[in-house]
Amino acid sequence: MDSTFFDSVAKYGVAATICLYAASLIIPKMFSARTDTAEETARTSLIAGLSARIDALEKAQADAMKQFDDERQRRLDAEAKVAALSTRIGKLEQQLRDLGHTPQ
Repeated sequence: MDSTFFDSVAKYGVAATICLYAASLIIPKMFSARTDTAEETARTSLIAGLSARIDALEKAQADAMKQFDDERQRRLDAEAKVAALSTRIGKLEQQLRDLGHTPQ
């Protein structure tokens, strides 16, 4: 008897199908990365550390901005006082001139 392709399929088709199915389940598991590795733990701890550092830097920046705004406000208040005193000194000098004195 001559063995034809269809005779081979009848003999080995079921076994080949089962082998292909088993291979399709096993091969992805062999090549997939494990999620519970030391590298993954290191990445997680690195991300947590960087997140904490970013939070600390954001807080420090907010504090620095608040101090900068306070300093700017104090400088504006000081400039306003200087302008008011300059105006007052100018008026007093004018009053002295009106009285006949020459301020030095």
